[in-house]
Amino acid sequence: MKGLLVKDAMVVFAQRKKFIILFIGISLMLSFKMDATFIVSYLCLIGMILGLNAYNYDENNNGMPFIMTLPSTRKAYALEKHLFSMMTVTVFWLLGLIMQFFANMIQKVDMDFATQFPTYLKFWVLFLAFTSIVTFVEIRFGTERSRIVILLAGGLCFVIAAYGRQLLMNLGVDVSGITDLIASVPPTVLTAAEILLIAAAICVSAFLSMRTLEKRDF
Repeated sequence: MKGLLVKDAMVVFAQRKKFIILFIGISLMLSFKMDATFIVSYLCLIGMILGLNAYNYDENNNGMPFIMTLPSTRKAYALEKHLFSMMTVTVFWLLGLIMQFFANMIQKVDMDFATQFPTYLKFWVLFLAFTSIVTFVEIRFGTERSRIVILLAGGLCFVIAAYGRQLLMNLGVDVSGITDLIASVPPTVLTAAEILLIAAAICVSAFLSMRTLEKRDF
């Protein structure tokens, strides 16, 4: 797995020219005093895209049959893809925190970092879960078809978010009662439930990716 991580890291490093352009753009955003949460979430998104691109490079020019001949198991390869994409998200998340910290010092902005940190932490955890799920989708459907699947899933989520409440009310579901029940739950319990759900999503995605690769013919 170490060799696969090094290979993917070199693939990302080969895109260093894009990093320079990225940092110039972020510097301009910070100079206009953009919202800190936007900077951190934007960098998390960039880290996720770079991590997912590693699988795209492996699939390019029918490269997967060759990758499967390397001295590594298919389980290790699938696990490495999840681990690497989450590592890139984590690195860019930390980079976003550092850049925002120094930008606040230069601009002399008074910001309570301890108050904002839980928000940044939620961004990081959510991006880890989303990255893991998208990694499974790429492994399951391939680079081209995965884009269609992600677009369809995104559209479905949008419809549910926009019309789900009204649909439940039309079905006679007491939506206000459900929201009141959730609001009555202690914050610590909600946080623990969120962490368990996200951890379960990551573990299930990695497991399904390993099963998918084991059954695939190259």
